[in-house]
Amino acid sequence: MKIDQVKNFLERAIARVNHADRHLLVVNASERCIAARLAIYLQEDFAGYDVDVEYNRAGAEIKRLMAVVCRCPRDRIETEGQRVLPDVIVHRRGDNKSNLLVIEVKKSSDFRGTECDHERIEAFRGELFYKFGALVVCTTGKSPKVCAEFYPPI
Repeated sequence: MKIDQVKNFLERAIARVNHADRHLLVVNASERCIAARLAIYLQEDFAGYDVDVEYNRAGAEIKRLMAVVCRCPRDRIETEGQRVLPDVIVHRRGDNKSNLLVIEVKKSSDFRGTECDHERIEAFRGELFYKFGALVVCTTGKSPKVCAEFYPPI
């Protein structure tokens, strides 16, 4: 799949979240809730792929990254690699050769910032071979909006 098509599908899903799920943004609903809605809209366009929220498998094994992000407080150091739950992925279950898109979702109300999310996306791409990555930032409150920073293919 080409970059323009993947970007178009992501932008279309984000537009649907901005329109149909505006209430979730206004009331500052959980990141997982917003990610789940985004995944539903993505599934409509990515025929032949699975779209999952917080999917924790790489093949049949637990999904792990060896690149430990030490300054990110939520990440624990584990000798066999850090267990990870990407917010949304587009892939084929059980086939690590078809990891297409990894998405980290961040709400503007999250005081931790996006540095760790950028590092996680790069680690997913480098170690688990996701072709594309995106950071989806959700501005919540009175002027809600969802937008994405798209990573070009590796």
